[in-house]
Amino acid sequence: VGFEVGATLASVEVDHGDRVKAGQVLARLHAGEQEAKVEKAKTAVQIAEVNIARSAAVIEKSRAVLAQKQETSKRKQELAGRDVVSAQAAEEALRDEAVAVADVAVAESDNKVAAAQLEDARAQLGFEETVLGHRTLRAPFDAMVVERLKEPGAVIKAGDPIFTLVD
Repeated sequence: VGFEVGATLASVEVDHGDRVKAGQVLARLHAGEQEAKVEKAKTAVQIAEVNIARSAAVIEKSRAVLAQKQETSKRKQELAGRDVVSAQAAEEALRDEAVAVADVAVAESDNKVAAAQLEDARAQLGFEETVLGHRTLRAPFDAMVVERLKEPGAVIKAGDPIFTLVD
């Protein structure tokens, strides 16, 4: 049996002649670099979660501005109909309302992008945690160790045999 990834063999937990149970740790690779990648991925998830909250607040703000612009526009249209305000002021109010509608659409789109980034960050975290898990070699079944092929400190490649086990 061997590791699915290559690195420096950090520790060997069993030796020739030992009986092992399925799932028991046999050896570990140096994990410092991969642990750092996991921490970086966790931070990316946190950043993405903050971006979701921020974009939700921007949506709320832009909807409030839209409501205000709609009210202002409605009032100015009524006043323009009675010749109390100029046609230009009524047109500007309609234009402001249209801009506010676009701002809401942009904010909602940004929220969707933030949600996709969060999913991506979570997937990357899952990947990095899986790779970290590959740095621990576990017994695939109850067995006896009949041969240990590598010593701690050895640099191994993915697939290099570390132990020979017999059921």
